[in-house]
Amino acid sequence: MRRRIPTSELFIAYKKKLIRKELIANPSNRPENYLLWGLESYASKGFTVKHNLDRQETTLETRINKTINKFLKILGVPGGDWLTILKNHKSINKSDVMLSTVDNVGIPAVILKRIGLIKTPIIYVSVGLPEQIDKIKTRVLRKFYLNSLRNTKHFICYSIVEKERLKSLLHTGDEKVSFIPLGIMTSFFNPLLEVNKQWDIVSIGADPMRDYALLAQFAVKHKKLKILIVTSANHSYIKHNKPGNLDCEFNISLDEAIKRFSAGKLIVLPVKENTYTGATTTLLQAMCMQKCVIVSNVGPIKKGYNLVSNENCILVEPGNYTDLEASILSALSNDELLEQTGINGRRTVLEHNTWESFISKTSALILEVINPH
Repeated sequence: MRRRIPTSELFIAYKKKLIRKELIANPSNRPENYLLWGLESYASKGFTVKHNLDRQETTLETRINKTINKFLKILGVPGGDWLTILKNHKSINKSDVMLSTVDNVGIPAVILKRIGLIKTPIIYVSVGLPEQIDKIKTRVLRKFYLNSLRNTKHFICYSIVEKERLKSLLHTGDEKVSFIPLGIMTSFFNPLLEVNKQWDIVSIGADPMRDYALLAQFAVKHKKLKILIVTSANHSYIKHNKPGNLDCEFNISLDEAIKRFSAGKLIVLPVKENTYTGATTTLLQAMCMQKCVIVSNVGPIKKGYNLVSNENCILVEPGNYTDLEASILSALSNDELLEQTGINGRRTVLEHNTWESFISKTSALILEVINPH
């Protein structure tokens, strides 16, 4: 009789968003499924998976969380969703490992581990953690946070520059911090070449590092070009005093965003310099759709994503309006460049940045943490 191999128990901690709860409550094949960080994929790889989204947060709990974070903000230190970790700590401690998918749950988890409430090893996905640590000005509090983070079993970074910065902050090496390049669900992002190009330029994304002011400046100067920015309410400032050739849409679904990609002749993603994002997910999605993409050459995408300017994308200097303007005008006047860059970009993503590759690398790391060689 074949011996049954025991499964490993994985607890995934998410930032609570309505869309994630909807995806879990009504499973379906949707492009937003990447927001669940491979929940179903891990189950198919032999993990028993639990998570923090099956409990409804009460109004009182929301108020308590806000009060805690308001106090921490006064102290000048990062906060997060403390109650979701507290409420789930027994379930976390019964698991072999906890995967924190964002700092919002990662920071409370490592602090609670420091005081002994969390026993389980933590794999922490860093999404701008170095920037958050840099904001802590009080020496004692900074030391407390850094020492708490050192109790983390392993960190995952989406950029090499963030990995190196985190290693420097924590005085550790590659054995504790890994770079795993992002992957996308390529089946949802296919070329739609026959779609009418409603806009000359389309820019999509909600992260705080987007430099939409730079694109708005371009729109003011080039009123004959039609431009669309799709983002969240956090960037609502772009609505004010915008020229007539600049359209703005807020908080649309990913299905609709895919249509906007297709309706743009050129995708432009201006990004401010940072350690953790180069509009990376949006960049890969647009490349997979065989679009020519102009993107700021910020640290997070300089290495690890196989980008070659004027071959599979067009890289411009961050914050440099002159460089951005020249690159846009040059690309829009060169149909051959638009086409070939798009073809090469799609090939790059299909070879290096599939969702399957991303989940496979992450699963291997989780198993290594559970059963180190």
